[in-house]
Amino acid sequence: MVHGPCGRAKPTAPCTDKGECTKHYPKNYNCQSTLDEEGFPIYQRRNNGRKIIKNGVQFDNRDIVPHNVGLIVRYQAHINVEWCNKSRSIKYLFKYINKGPDRGTFLIEQTRDEIKEYLNCRYVSVCEAVWRIFQFDINYRCPSVQRLSFHLPGKQPVTYRDHQQVETVLSRDDIERTMFTEWLKANEEYEDEGAKELTYTEFPEKFVWHVDAKEWRPRKKVKSIGRVVYAHPTSGEHVFLRMLLNIVRGPTSYEEIRHYNGITYPTFKAACYTRRLLDGDKEWHDAIQEASRWATAAQLRQLFVTMLLFCEVSDPLELWNGNWKHLSDDVLHRQRTILRYPELCMSYDQLKNYALFEIEKLLLKSRRSLKDFPPMPLPDRTLLQSINNTLIRDELRINREEVLHEHNRLHAGLNTEQKIIYEKVIAATSTDRGGLFFIYGHRGTGKTYLYKTIISKLRSQGELVLAVASSGIAALLLPLGRTAHSRLDIPMKLTDTSTCNIAQGTPLAELLKKTKLIVWDEAPMTHRYEN
Repeated sequence: MVHGPCGRAKPTAPCTDKGECTKHYPKNYNCQSTLDEEGFPIYQRRNNGRKIIKNGVQFDNRDIVPHNVGLIVRYQAHINVEWCNKSRSIKYLFKYINKGPDRGTFLIEQTRDEIKEYLNCRYVSVCEAVWRIFQFDINYRCPSVQRLSFHLPGKQPVTYRDHQQVETVLSRDDIERTMFTEWLKANEEYEDEGAKELTYTEFPEKFVWHVDAKEWRPRKKVKSIGRVVYAHPTSGEHVFLRMLLNIVRGPTSYEEIRHYNGITYPTFKAACYTRRLLDGDKEWHDAIQEASRWATAAQLRQLFVTMLLFCEVSDPLELWNGNWKHLSDDVLHRQRTILRYPELCMSYDQLKNYALFEIEKLLLKSRRSLKDFPPMPLPDRTLLQSINNTLIRDELRINREEVLHEHNRLHAGLNTEQKIIYEKVIAATSTDRGGLFFIYGHRGTGKTYLYKTIISKLRSQGELVLAVASSGIAALLLPLGRTAHSRLDIPMKLTDTSTCNIAQGTPLAELLKKTKLIVWDEAPMTHRYEN
């Protein structure tokens, strides 16, 4: 036997043993293979007739991962080396080595009673024991850190013990003095000592906060580092005030903190925008826009809630206004399916309210609400109830595009007098002025034509219009027309004390409240007690 350049043993001549050769190579090694340039056999597993089918593919003994020839020859043993090509495997090894001391929970049972004690222990390994025996440094010494609290105007925190009465605590003379308010005073009092040249975080380097006296005094000894307390990104003005405290030097009031370039801004958020401390929400807009190409509306609403809860969204209202159509994309289809009205139409306000209602439900699962993200709008529950009102739903079962096309056709045929009446009625409804209009004319002068034009105009805008008439024949001439007795629940036998049977909170009452205009044809033909 001789050794090659790599130290492997190689035979002086090819082996002619056709059985299980153990002279030069391990047992069961296939010595019938050809030799390579260095005289070592080129290994290939023999086909022993055993087969297996996996995922529709047939494999035999030759398909098994071959052994490492060099290690087999050198150590005379079956050795198989696999290549690690997954980063997660390497990460796991290092994580396992550096994860720190092992922890265990021990259960101590006492036979005298059923009391069980759990001890949370730590295991100190050999390396850590040696480290401590030789007294190596385990941690580093750091300078003292001053925790700096802050608050919005008029929202000073109050601390008291359980046994203290709230009234007693609030009546203390120094209740309004806090670390933050006294810092504003100290900037003016210690101006000569350079207080106005320091930010809130730099202030503890030269001044000391005395808790008992509740005042800042010049520092004489050890240096300290200031750290402003954390503010959650969703805490509104609180987080914007914290941003400004890291850059504004020597303010003496809240107004000076909001002051920049000769302008005192109304909010801390506006001041942050002016100082370019906020980059805007472009990345969140882009995220919703990109996800809208493949995600459902329900998934987009969940994404929106995640952004509100865990991302630093500077303007939630702008993010909502720019993406509410994507977030409410499934609302109309869901309502048509639930209410079994394929022709149901909903206004933009109703679509927004349903989307806000779904977002509110998702936030409540995390114990939050849209109230925590001003100036986000809150869902209007009256609008949510109106869509479930069958009477309102019937009035909204129209194709607004077809109605708009009908209006354009009718409006083009109005004469001068009809246009004057049309414009006055539409102006009264659009400005919510209200009013009573009586249109008089002989048969054939175009009264019904004018009614249809006004009704189609308002209904194309998603408004509710009730078209009623005193007789059934006249009601048939109006779109979705009904008799006044049927629609307004007027009693058939009338007296001077008769009233319509419309109870508060009923669907008919809600319908009347939401109605923009009532068109009553042939009104003079009704009973005098109906008017």
